[in-house]
Amino acid sequence: MATEHDASQVFDPHDEDIVDGVHKATNNLGVDVAFECAGFQQTMDTALAALRPRGNYMNIAVWGELAKV
Repeated sequence: MATEHDASQVFDPHDEDIVDGVHKATNNLGVDVAFECAGFQQTMDTALAALRPRGNYMNIAVWGELAKV
């Protein structure tokens, strides 16, 4: 669906390392904004690792337990 709406990059977490792909696509800068919608530690860690310095992390998930920062 993302490619149908002109996303510049699409990553499949089953086939590739998301953080590595983001850093390659952004010349190691990272993304400006990361949205975490699943509410799992692994998705939060991935979103934070993909951010550029001073980027914005948006957590819109409902968590069943406290996240570890």
